Amino acid sequence: MVNPCWLLGNFDICTEFLPPGCISDHSLSITTFFKAARRRNIPFKFYNMWCSHADFENLIRDNWFLHGHGTQQFLLKKRLAKLKTILKNLNSMHFSSISSRADAARIKLEELQLKILNGDTIMEDIVEVRRKAEFLLQAENMFFMQKSKCLYLRNGDRCSKFFHDLIKRSNKRRRILAVTKADGNHSFDEHDIQSEFVNYFMNLLGVSYNREQFQAEFFQDGPKVTMDEAAKLIVPISMGEVFSALSSIDNEKHLDRMVMVQCSLRKHGILLVWMFFLL
Repeated sequence: MVNPCWLLGNFDICTEFLPPGCISDHSLSITTFFKAARRRNIPFKFYNMWCSHADFENLIRDNWFLHGHGTQQFLLKKRLAKLKTILKNLNSMHFSSISSRADAARIKLEELQLKILNGDTIMEDIVEVRRKAEFLLQAENMFFMQKSKCLYLRNGDRCSKFFHDLIKRSNKRRRILAVTKADGNHSFDEHDIQSEFVNYFMNLLGVSYNREQFQAEFFQDGPKVTMDEAAKLIVPISMGEVFSALSSIDNEKHLDRMVMVQCSLRKHGILLVWMFFLL
């Protein structure tokens, strides 16, 4: 009913035929011209919920192997193009409008459960209905989790409304608006909340008390190590001293442990070797 110019024109046409009525046997028609809507190509997206399907691995395995000639890049492109069609069909058959499918499966399961509680007879397998509802609800959860992660990765680090709303929400979550005090009353005052936290941790860790300050004069009353003795204590131990200390152990077996430690203490540096071999 139209010529090629209409078909090739950059506009869309819609014709509505009205009923003839009771006066005439002719039907009126109304033709409306619309500006051609630009059809946007939707890019292919891989959804994680496809992996939860029981036949996912078999579909990938059966359609991955492609017999053909060409370079490896060409064969890879052909395989991915083939899998793209397979995955689109899988999505349209089992995962399209996932929210509506999940809601319908949940409502159906609840209806069957109410019938069982009322003592009615059901003709469907409630186990299978429950399994399908759980599968669809899990797929819906995976879909929205993936969507939220993609939205965060795309807009989470930009100076956009989404970024500022995210910062505001995070700041509100970190705020403590009310606490329950030790006497059981609720407090919404900021100063009371701060003091309540301070008092709680002070009582948890113990109360503080005044301690006497350290006095260095106490070390002046005891025996002191001379500069020569201090220098001998930090002298590196030689292998000869180690062997002499080990050879003297057989000659001093009759001494007890305390006497042995005292004898080793008189030999500068031998104490460390003796304790090492005791361990």
